[in-house]
Amino acid sequence: MAKKHPMERLLRDRDLPERLVRAVLEVLPAALSDQTAFLLAGAIRQWDDRSNAMPAALTEGWQQDGGVPAELDRLRAMFRYRRERQRYKWFYESGQAMRDSEEELRSFWVTTGHDVADLDRYMAGVDAEFPDMSAG
Repeated sequence: MAKKHPMERLLRDRDLPERLVRAVLEVLPAALSDQTAFLLAGAIRQWDDRSNAMPAALTEGWQQDGGVPAELDRLRAMFRYRRERQRYKWFYESGQAMRDSEEELRSFWVTTGHDVADLDRYMAGVDAEFPDMSAG
């Protein structure tokens, strides 16, 4: 049985969908320090709840621990899209707001060289998580 990363429990305690847990665990630096893990945990709480801020200390620690900055940016974008999708489920004002959110994530994903098929799977998973919404 494979040893679980200490971050896995924190992620699961947040009741995050499995696809986000896997996305985070897949890109964690092998030598993730306790300090960087602490900063990442705080950033994930912010990204999931209310903010898209990226603490400079997290970026520095991530790189020092061998992490790829683009992967950290990708995680932040994934959390932001999910947070906005969840918010629009409850505070939906117009189809345009959802289309803008989708276009912003798609533009980021393509311009940073990430796999578009992976993005489509992620967006479909978020859509399934919040099924009462439609983009217009």
